[in-house]
Amino acid sequence: MTEQNIERLFAQYADTVYRVCRAYLGNAADSEDAVQEVFLRLMRKSPSFDNESDERGWLIVTACNYCKSLLRWKKRHPLTDTNALPEQACVDEYRAELLELIMSLPDHCKQVVYMHCCEGYSLADIARLSGIKPSTVRVRWLHARRRLQELLGGMEDE
Repeated sequence: MTEQNIERLFAQYADTVYRVCRAYLGNAADSEDAVQEVFLRLMRKSPSFDNESDERGWLIVTACNYCKSLLRWKKRHPLTDTNALPEQACVDEYRAELLELIMSLPDHCKQVVYMHCCEGYSLADIARLSGIKPSTVRVRWLHARRRLQELLGGMEDE
C-alpha cells in the first residue's frame, strides 16, 4: 500500500474511525490514540481492497476489534479512572446522544449497530467484513434493537 493510499484513507475515514472508537472507549484521548493504532495496523498489514466499501469496513472492524482488546486490557490492568478526565464539548448534541446510546449497548452489539445505523452497511455486509456468521449478526442486531427500545421508552417498530 502506497503512502498516498494511506493518506487518502486517513483523510477519508479518520473521522469515521474516531466515532467508532469514541463509541467504544467513551473519551477523546483514548479514541485519538486508537485511531492512530488502527491506521498503523493498516500500514503494517497493507490489505488489498476490492472497493471503497471494503476499505471503510476493514477500518471499522479493525477499530472495533482494537477497542475491545484495549477495554479488556484496561479491565485487567486498571491505572486510573478515565471517566474522571475532562471531556471536550460536543458540538452536535444529537450525535453525542446517539454515541451515548451505542456506548450503553453490550460490547458484542456495538459494532453491528454502528456499522448498520451510522455507516449504512447491510447485516450481510457486516457479517462478511467482520468474519462473523450472518445469523450471529442478525441476533446481535435483534438484541441491540430490543435494548435500544427499552432505553428509548419502548418505541414502536417502523
